[in-house]
Amino acid sequence: MTSQRWLTDADFTPDSKAKSIWWHVMIIVVPDQIRFKNNASLYITGTGMGVTQYNKSEDAILATVLACNTLNISRGEDAAISFTWQHFLNDPTDPTWLLRFPMVKASVRALDTMTAFVNTYLASTGCQLDYFLVAGASKRGWTTWLVGAVDPVRVKAIIPIVLDAINFVPVMHHTFRSYGGWSFALKDYIENLEKPITSRFDDPNMILLQQFVDPYYYRDRLTMPKLVVNALMDEFQQPDDTHYWWKDMPEPKHFLIAPNAEHTIATGVLMVVPAIGAFGLANFLNKPVPTFSWELDIVNGSITATVDNDMNITDVNVWWAYSCGVNSWDNNMTRRDFRIVHMDNPCYCGNNVSKGYCANLAALWNKRTLQPIVVNGQRTYVASHADFDPPSVDPKRWISFMIEFKFDNPYGLGLFKDVKEEVNKIIKKKLGNRYFGGLPEDLGGFFDFTTEVIIWPNEFPYEDCHGEECGSRIV
Repeated sequence: MTSQRWLTDADFTPDSKAKSIWWHVMIIVVPDQIRFKNNASLYITGTGMGVTQYNKSEDAILATVLACNTLNISRGEDAAISFTWQHFLNDPTDPTWLLRFPMVKASVRALDTMTAFVNTYLASTGCQLDYFLVAGASKRGWTTWLVGAVDPVRVKAIIPIVLDAINFVPVMHHTFRSYGGWSFALKDYIENLEKPITSRFDDPNMILLQQFVDPYYYRDRLTMPKLVVNALMDEFQQPDDTHYWWKDMPEPKHFLIAPNAEHTIATGVLMVVPAIGAFGLANFLNKPVPTFSWELDIVNGSITATVDNDMNITDVNVWWAYSCGVNSWDNNMTRRDFRIVHMDNPCYCGNNVSKGYCANLAALWNKRTLQPIVVNGQRTYVASHADFDPPSVDPKRWISFMIEFKFDNPYGLGLFKDVKEEVNKIIKKKLGNRYFGGLPEDLGGFFDFTTEVIIWPNEFPYEDCHGEECGSRIV
């Protein structure tokens, strides 16, 4: 699929393969048994120019759009985004340079292409694609938010994954107050630029940039069902970034943050994939998704969650962890840090791993069952920092916790049993002796959601920064 011309050929280096033309490998999966004739799913992912063809003998599970890196090969992912941010901050008269725009346009063109494919090749089946579920992770998670904003009629639901850094300027200041610097994951916003982006968050042009590409500024259009999926040990983001935007985001919305998972969410797959399946299926069937509300008392350190429906609850757990991180360059000031990996040397919090990184084993998450009380006839669950061993004072640490709910999915399990059986056969055939036992038993059978996260005590190790004093130190 060729989606567009972005900028002009003159804006690209001579060795750029595609220059201003954006082309994509797009995989369309047509089930043997088509249950939903008006709905489809789009999963947005990414690769580089090295993909020239797709091996059709492989078993594809998700329909995907692979957005090519049309910039110099040395600038991919965040480096490409930060380069276009720099261009806009220097010259805000031409917002077309912002890389989010062609990423979103390519994804909308993917919806168009899928629709045209169905109209051309599947007309005899009675299929007509009117609605889509759109999902993507990280940079494609940001794109997912914006695809929902620009095409709210066709996009029935969105699932942005590991991208909760919206309203991102306050979120970035939140990061500095916690770390006294910037996560190593943000190095592409610091290195190989005229000035680090981290020193330009208070630039007046940054507000203009936000208004163009930050999903927070399009929230009045994001009225479709939303499942926001995060990772509790993400190296890009902090567990409580949602405090800067969640309440302002319109309903319907659900949240799931995976314990002991970092930005790739690899170790959270067995939790996240079934939850996404259940959420997507319910929306395709136009069935209700269980809801609950919560109140965060960040001063006193407690969460009160109230279940406002009579759906059967399978499990309720409270998860908690303690921060760990030390700035040896600042008299061993401790950080409010829950990342799975950081750059501490010496590695006080765990074990040294490759390339100078420190595995933050001291911040791993634990869980225990939480029992309800009945308040005004509703099931209510309360978790408080006082329920756990207090975080140490010397060195100073913070405790973080949230509540997880797992609900029965009365319209999911039976539908997925045959699918799971068939997929398990394929996996076993491909992996042989490496067969790991199959997909999780609750594939699509349960709804899995969480509250937001509280970090206590409600204080930060560092004062906020402004402008260039935010600097470029990586931790």
